[in-house]
Amino acid sequence: MTAVARQGEALARLFDQAFRRPRLTARYEARAAGGISGADAVFVRSETARRRFEEKFAALSARTRSVIRLCV
Repeated sequence: MTAVARQGEALARLFDQAFRRPRLTARYEARAAGGISGADAVFVRSETARRRFEEKFAALSARTRSVIRLCV
């Protein structure tokens, strides 16, 4: 696999993590007050991925960004 293909795969994974958030249902568990819930953890991970994706996307050439927008 070429370096460009690896970078493309990494960008695709970031996009999935950032913008295709899984649907969550409520869980009713006994949890200590102040702990982080599953929904909070998913939100933090997706926001982190979104920021990383936007940084990497902004670093691409305008032509490459156009192609990605057409494909996604």
